[in-house]
Amino acid sequence: MDPAAEVDYGMKIFSEETASHSDPIVDIVAVQGLGSHPYWTWMRNGVNWLQDLLPQAVPDARISAWGCNTHYIGRVPQYNIYQCGANLLRSLDLHRSQALVSAALDPDKYSLLCDSVVGIIYLGTPHTGTTAATAANKILTVLKSMDLAMVNLSIIHELENGSSTLFELQSSMHARYKHCKVVCFYETVPDSKTKVMIVPQESACLTDGSDECALETDHSGMNKFDSARDANFIKISNAIKALFQLAKESDFRGVSLTGRRGEGQPLQRKGGYPRRTLSKYFSGREKELGLIDAAFKDEDEEDDSPITVAVHGMHGMGKTQVALAYIRLSRRKKDDVIWINGENFESARASFIGTIGLSSSDPDAMSKTCSWLEERAESGSKGWLLVLDNFTSHATSFFEHLPTEAPAGRILITTNEEDLANLKTTEMRGRQRCIPLEKMVESESLYLFLKSCALPPAIETKEETRELAREILQLLGNLPIAIAQAASYQKRDGRHLEGLLEVLSNKDGKMKVLGHRYSAIDSSIRPLARLFNVAFSELEESYHDRADLLRLLSFLCPENIPIRLFSSFKYEEIPTPPVSTRKKSTWSCFRRQRRAAPAVQKPPLCRNLRNLLGDKTRRQEELYQLKKVSMLEQAVGADHTIGLSYIMHDLICFLIQSLGVAPDTELTWFTLASDILYSVMAEELEPESEQYMLNRAICIPHITVLSRLDVLERYRVPQFAYICHLAGNYFYNTYEAAEAVNMYSIAISDRERACEEGLEPDEYNLLVSLHDLGNAERVLDNYKAAQKLYDRALTGMTAIMGPYAPVTLRVRTDLAILAENQALYAKAEEQYNKVIQGMGNASETETELSYVKEGLALVYRMQGLYVKSAEYLEEVRDMQKRDQSLDEYHPQVMQSQQNLAIAYFDLGRYTEAESLLVSILERSREKYDDTHETTTRAAMNLAMVWVYQGRFEDSEGMALRAIGPATTGFDPIKECTRSRRPHLIDALEILARTHEDLHKNAEAEAEYSAVLQSRKSILRPDHHFIFRTKEGLARVYGDSGPEKASRAFAIFEEVLENHRNELGKEHPDTLLTLQNYGSFLKRQGEKHMGKAQRVLEEAFEGRTRVLGPEHPLTLVSKASLVGMDVVENGDV
Repeated sequence: MDPAAEVDYGMKIFSEETASHSDPIVDIVAVQGLGSHPYWTWMRNGVNWLQDLLPQAVPDARISAWGCNTHYIGRVPQYNIYQCGANLLRSLDLHRSQALVSAALDPDKYSLLCDSVVGIIYLGTPHTGTTAATAANKILTVLKSMDLAMVNLSIIHELENGSSTLFELQSSMHARYKHCKVVCFYETVPDSKTKVMIVPQESACLTDGSDECALETDHSGMNKFDSARDANFIKISNAIKALFQLAKESDFRGVSLTGRRGEGQPLQRKGGYPRRTLSKYFSGREKELGLIDAAFKDEDEEDDSPITVAVHGMHGMGKTQVALAYIRLSRRKKDDVIWINGENFESARASFIGTIGLSSSDPDAMSKTCSWLEERAESGSKGWLLVLDNFTSHATSFFEHLPTEAPAGRILITTNEEDLANLKTTEMRGRQRCIPLEKMVESESLYLFLKSCALPPAIETKEETRELAREILQLLGNLPIAIAQAASYQKRDGRHLEGLLEVLSNKDGKMKVLGHRYSAIDSSIRPLARLFNVAFSELEESYHDRADLLRLLSFLCPENIPIRLFSSFKYEEIPTPPVSTRKKSTWSCFRRQRRAAPAVQKPPLCRNLRNLLGDKTRRQEELYQLKKVSMLEQAVGADHTIGLSYIMHDLICFLIQSLGVAPDTELTWFTLASDILYSVMAEELEPESEQYMLNRAICIPHITVLSRLDVLERYRVPQFAYICHLAGNYFYNTYEAAEAVNMYSIAISDRERACEEGLEPDEYNLLVSLHDLGNAERVLDNYKAAQKLYDRALTGMTAIMGPYAPVTLRVRTDLAILAENQALYAKAEEQYNKVIQGMGNASETETELSYVKEGLALVYRMQGLYVKSAEYLEEVRDMQKRDQSLDEYHPQVMQSQQNLAIAYFDLGRYTEAESLLVSILERSREKYDDTHETTTRAAMNLAMVWVYQGRFEDSEGMALRAIGPATTGFDPIKECTRSRRPHLIDALEILARTHEDLHKNAEAEAEYSAVLQSRKSILRPDHHFIFRTKEGLARVYGDSGPEKASRAFAIFEEVLENHRNELGKEHPDTLLTLQNYGSFLKRQGEKHMGKAQRVLEEAFEGRTRVLGPEHPLTLVSKASLVGMDVVENGDV
C-alpha cells in the first residue's frame, strides 16, 4: 500500500481477509502515538508489520490503524487527550456493523464498544507521565513565547510527570475496563539522544492486575518490526494471539460465543486489583504498618467473621499508600488482594462484583462474590485481604453484604471519618484495630521531600540543603500532601529551595493569622473554600495577605482551588510587572514567574499607556484625550482577548497602587476603566451568541476587581453601576445567585447615592436593580428579603411608569412567582389575574400575555385544577403558534410545551404526554446539548411519565441522564445536592421513585432522604413538597421489612393531615396519599384490613369525583378494592 501524499487521518483497514469465516470475528485496532504519522509509525525498512506480518499470526481478524493529527508544532489542531479519545470513539462507532448498532438499547452511545473490548496492549504508554514531556513543555513554551512557532502545549502538558489528566484517565479506564486483559510493554534501552528512558517501567506499567513485558529496544523502536523472526515482534504477536483466542472463546460478560457458561464452571478472578501503585518515594510509617500487621495476626476471635482494621486520617495523609505498603509488607499474591472503591455503595458494589467479572445487572452478583470469597477462605490458602479504600458513610450498607464466616479473610479500611472507623472496628486483647494516621516524623518527611524534589545528588547531600528542607517542612507541618505538592512546585519551577522557602516564610510579618495552624491543620475547616471564608474576615484589610494565604493553602489542600477565590489576584498572573515596581519578577498565586517576553506582543498603545501611568504629573485632560483617540477602539477591537486584557490590567494595577494620587485623577482612571468595560458589555449582539458570551466572560473578572476598589465618589460614574448590574445578570443566568446579589447590591448602593445627590433624573435604574436583586434573593430562597425588594420596586415603578406599564407588570408577575414558591397559591392567582387585567388595558402583544397565562396555569395545577390548567396551557400553545417570531425551537415554546405535557400527564393522557416530551427532548438536544436545562428537564419529566407507564428500567436510565447527562458511574445524590440547579432535586426524587418501583430500597431511601434534607433547608416547615417526599420514604419503609414498616404508619398519618390542611381533602395529592396509605395498610395483614378498606374506598370515591371514572388513577383505586394488581402493590 502506498500512503497518500496527504496524511489520511482516521480509520484505515490494513487487513480483513479470513480463512474460515465469511466475516472477521475479531477487530484489532492500532492507535498511533503523539506527533507520529498514522502509517509510517508502524514501518521499518519498508515493512508495515500491521499489514505485512500480523495477518499471518492472527487470521480471521480485521486489522486497522487509527490516526489523529497530534503534532504539536506548526499549524496544527489544538487537541487534548480527551478530544483525541472522542475522535477515536466516533471512528470505531462508524466501523461497527449495523446489526450491533441497532441492538444498542443502552442510553450510553458507546456502551457496546466498551463491552466488546476484551484486551488492551500498551506499547510504552506513559500512564503516569514522562519527564520527556516535562522537558519538551519548557522548550516549547519558550518557542511559543518568542513567536518562533505555533505550538499546541495542552497535549504536551497533559503528558508531564504527575499529570492529573493522566491520573483521571487511568482511574476511569480501570473502572470501565476492569473486565479486560491488560498487557503493558516497556522499553529497556535508553534513548540515543537524551540518554534516558523516555517512558520508564514505573510509568509504562499499570497495577498488579496487568501483565508486564520488557522489549529490548528504545522507545521509538517499540512499534516497528521488519521480520516475523524479530524477538520483540514475537513477544507482541504472542500477546495479541492470546487476546485473540480469549475474544473467540468469550465476550467477557459471562456469555460464551458457543453457549452460556455452564453451572458447574468455577468462577475466576477477573478484576478488583489496586487502582494505584506504591509510590517510589514512599518511606517511613513503620509504626502504623506494625500496628496493622499486629491487629491482623490476632487469631483468638470469638467467631469466624473476618478481622477488620481501619486506618483513618485527614485528606492527603497517605492512607492509600499505607494500604499499598502493607500489601507489599505482607507479601500477598496479587490474586489474594481485592481492592474496593468505598466512596459510595454503588462504587463499592461495582468493584466487589467486578472481582470475578460479574455484571451489575445480575441480582445475585453480591451473593456469588461472597460465596467465592468464603470458598477461598475454606480452601486452606493464605486467605484474602479486602481493602476498602476511601470508605465513606455513603457506603456503610456495603458491609451487610460481606462474608460473615471467613476466618482466613481480612478487611482493611482507609477512611477520612474517625467515627466510621471506630464503628466498623473493635479492640481485641488490647490490640488496636482503629489506627490513626497523623503527620510524619521529621526524618521520614525529610526523606520524602528530598527524594520527591529529585535534586542532583551533589546538592541533596549537602547539609545546607537539609537545613533549608527542615525549615520548609516545619512550615508545612510535616503533612504528606503538603510535602508532595511543595516538591512538585519546586520541580516545576526549577528554583533552588531558597525560593520555595521564601514563598512559605513569614519574613515580612505576614500570615500571622495561620501561624498556629501549620503543624496541626484542623480538618473541620476544609475544604479550601470554607477555610478561605473563615480567614478572610481577619485578612480583609490586606490585599497581599490574602494572596499569601491562597499561596499557602495551595500546598495544604488536596482539592482544586475554586477559581473564583482568585478573582482579586488574577492581575498578578501577567508576566510583566507594573512599572511602579523595579523587582525582576512577580509572584502569581501558584508559581514565581521570571521576566520574559510575553506570549503575545502588546499593542503600541498599551506601551504608551504604561509610560503615561508612570508619570503622575500628566493632566486629566491629556488622559481623556488619549481615551478619545484610540483606547476604546483598542479595547473593543477585533481581538478582545489581547487588547482588553492588557489595557484593563494596566488600568487596574494603577488603581490598586495609586498611593498619593489626587482623588480626581483616580476617579478619572476609574471612569476610564468603567467606560471601556461598558463599551464591550453594551455591544448589541444576539443574547446567546458566542461573541455575546465571550464579551461577558472577558469583562466579568475585571468588573469584579473594580467593585472591590475603594474609590472616592465612585457613585459619580453611572457606567460603573451599569456594568455591575450587567455582571449581576451574568451571575444570575449562570446559577451564581449569591455572586449576583453582591453585584446588584453594589449597583443599588451607587445608584441610591447618585439619586440623593441629584445625579439621576429619576429612580428608574435604581428600581430595575431592586427588582433584579429580588429575583436573585428569591432564587436563594430568601423570601422575606425578596418580598421587601419587590414591594419597593412595585411602588416605585407604579409611581414613575404607571400601574399598567410593562416594567410594573413584570414586577407583579415576579410577586406571583414568589407566592407560588411559598405555596401561597391563592395570593399567586390574585397577582396573575391583576397582571392579565393590566395587560388588557394596555397594548401588549399576545406573546407576553401567553407567558402570564402559563404561570397562572401552573398555579391551577398546584391547586389540583388539572382540567383548567390544561385548558389554559392549550390556549397558550395556540397563542404561540400565531406569533410569527416564535418557532418550535424557541426556548419559551419548548418550556410551554413541557408544561402542557405535564398537564396531559395529570389528566392520565400518558401517551400524549410521552409523545410531546420525546419531541421536545429531540429538539432541545439538536439546538443545545444534553447538559442544557431544557434538555435535562424534558428528560426528567419523561422519566416520570415512564414510571406511570410501568417502564421502570427505562425511567431509571432517563432520570440518570437528566442528573448527569455528560458522565457515567457518578453518584446521583452528590451530583444533585452540590449543584446550583434546583430542578435536579426534583430529578433525584423521580429517580428515587424509579428505584422504589424497582425494589432498590436502599438507593431509594438514600435518595428520598437527600431530597427531604434539601427541601427542609429552603422551604417552610409545612410546605406540602416536604411531606410529599416524606410519603415516598414511608412507601419505601413499608416495603423494607416489618421493622421499618412500623415507622411508616405515623408518617402516612402526618402526611395525610398536612395535605388535608394545606391542599384540601379533594386535592389529587391528598387522594394519592390516601391510596398509598390504604395499599400499605392492606399489606400489613388482617389486623389492618378494615381500615385499609375504608381508606381505599375514600380514595376511590374522591378520585371518581375529581379525576373522573375513566382516569387511570381512578381505575387503580378501583382495582385495589377488588384485589386486582393493575399497579404493583396498589401504589401509585
